[in-house]
Amino acid sequence: MYFRFYSKNNLNLALQAGVELPTGIRKNSNFDNTTVIVGSGSYDPMFGVSASKKWNKLMLQASGLYKQTTKGFEGNYYGSLSVQNLSLSYRITGENNVCNIDTTNTSLKNKFGISVFGGYYGEWLDKLKEDDIVDENSGHYLGFATLGTNISIDKWAFPLTLSLPIINKMNGEQNNAGFRLRLGIIKSF
Repeated sequence: MYFRFYSKNNLNLALQAGVELPTGIRKNSNFDNTTVIVGSGSYDPMFGVSASKKWNKLMLQASGLYKQTTKGFEGNYYGSLSVQNLSLSYRITGENNVCNIDTTNTSLKNKFGISVFGGYYGEWLDKLKEDDIVDENSGHYLGFATLGTNISIDKWAFPLTLSLPIINKMNGEQNNAGFRLRLGIIKSF
């Protein structure tokens, strides 16, 4: 759920709230004796805040989101998560029809838009706890420099983001993070 509580002079502030459903799966690996867990298998509440300020073709956006992981499979704790994002975008042409600040504007002049952006993305993951024992080789804080573009057509958007790690603080012995390349497809309703 997204609730915008302030909107004035192209400055928007909003609160976010939600619940991650227990869609996690747990299965044994086919090639060794490990167990693979995707998601916690529990109902996890989340909340956040976001802000945006627009000046002509520039837009500054900031957001933070926290997910409190509750006990999941076999009563184990699979780590709460917090993400932070700060980006500055420049609209080359058109409007960003999907994430436009003014969502009530249904008569956009140009239904095609291109923008470029850069910024910072941070991700913190708490340490895992199984059978009430903390796994010291789990959890992290990662910080990424991000560059990307967004192409929008009508109510569709296609963001492409390249993220390069600049902060790589892993707890214990873990593989360092590598670059991330993400392509998205977004449909606005």
